[in-house]
Amino acid sequence: MTTLSKVELHEAANKNPTLHPNRVTVLYGDYGKRKTTTACSMVNERGLLLSSDDSWKVLLNSRHSDILKKIKVTPFEGIKQLDYVDLEGYDTIIWDTISQS
Repeated sequence: MTTLSKVELHEAANKNPTLHPNRVTVLYGDYGKRKTTTACSMVNERGLLLSSDDSWKVLLNSRHSDILKKIKVTPFEGIKQLDYVDLEGYDTIIWDTISQS
């Protein structure tokens, strides 16, 4: 077992963190509080929206047309479906809503 000195611990604790390319974020809130729109607005180039309800339809509003252009909406009916959904090529995957899945 290696023991770090106080100086080494201080340096390790204060070095700049590196960001991992994969992150998980959970948005929680009441119905109609813009969770879907917020999540979809986080897509850089190409996003996959696994949707288990009709909340995605808010993106059909013309003010969200730029967001919708980057999103592929896929109906999501259950966890077993993940065995068959191609998750490659997306910079963001949104599972909306977990409570309905």
